[in-house]
Amino acid sequence: MPIRKTRTVSYRVDSKVLDEVIREANMRDTSPNLLVNQILRRFVEFDRYQHRLGTIPFPKEMLMEIINTGDDKYLEALASRAFKFLLEAVILTQQNQDLGATLALLKEYVKVGGIACDHLKKDGKDIIVVQHDMGPRTSVFVKELLSAVFEKFLIERPVFEMTDSTVVVTVKLPDIIYSQFSI
Repeated sequence: MPIRKTRTVSYRVDSKVLDEVIREANMRDTSPNLLVNQILRRFVEFDRYQHRLGTIPFPKEMLMEIINTGDDKYLEALASRAFKFLLEAVILTQQNQDLGATLALLKEYVKVGGIACDHLKKDGKDIIVVQHDMGPRTSVFVKELLSAVFEKFLIERPVFEMTDSTVVVTVKLPDIIYSQFSI
């Protein structure tokens, strides 16, 4: 991963806000500087678009209930709607609509949602592991959504493995997307 350039700046911060940032940094066993950078990066990469995209914070339990409602056709339709939303969101947030930009935005959604995700290379293939701990229908939803992404942008079909809490995707990603997408 390339080293990012930094600059030193000075801002006035409400004392109570600063005290909470320091307290949270101590709880996470990190520096307030690193935490402030993480907060600002999340705002720049994700939070500032929420209003324009019409997204709201949503309880995980309610999402699980929505995913677990209905039959397989309902779940496929839900994944299809999520894919259409994702493509619109990629244009707004990334000013581009290619595989790298789409995977970069998905990575942000996963991270913000507190879902574990890992990416490794093995034998010339890319392995993406999404661990959601939300049940088997969520695995199907994730598979359907990722299938739509890879179908739109790749010629090679990915291979999926699923458990009740994990989706593993094996696929060959073009090297060009690594500048945008690295978990």
